Amino acid sequence: MNKYKIREMNLNDYLKVFDLWSNTEDMGLSDSDSEESISKFLKRNAGHSFVCTDREEIIGTILCGHDGRRGFLYHVAVSKEYRKNGIGKRLGRVFKFMLTTAQSQPRIKKQRTKQPTYHSASLISDSF
Repeated sequence: MNKYKIREMNLNDYLKVFDLWSNTEDMGLSDSDSEESISKFLKRNAGHSFVCTDREEIIGTILCGHDGRRGFLYHVAVSKEYRKNGIGKRLGRVFKFMLTTAQSQPRIKKQRTKQPTYHSASLISDSF
């Protein structure tokens, strides 16, 4: 049985996602990360941001958007106790796959963070 699931992020996830971001070292958060701003972002970029869960707990996130030509990666976070399990890599694959299907070219938006970015041509699945 697969332990972790990846699914599209929705506004109901906001409190758990924001808590994860807030507890991730070097995560650059701003007013753009308010619930209202994230709600608008998710609507504008539907199908491009994801969470990884272990049962009901959100253990990883990737916040992505695109302008029709270029894809942007904003926040990647994996809960400290779940790191080194391939979660960030899998979220990165989802990011690349979704942008490829949207015919956008991945582009990394550098922020004040030391979070790694991932590039892979592998296809995705919803669990691993």
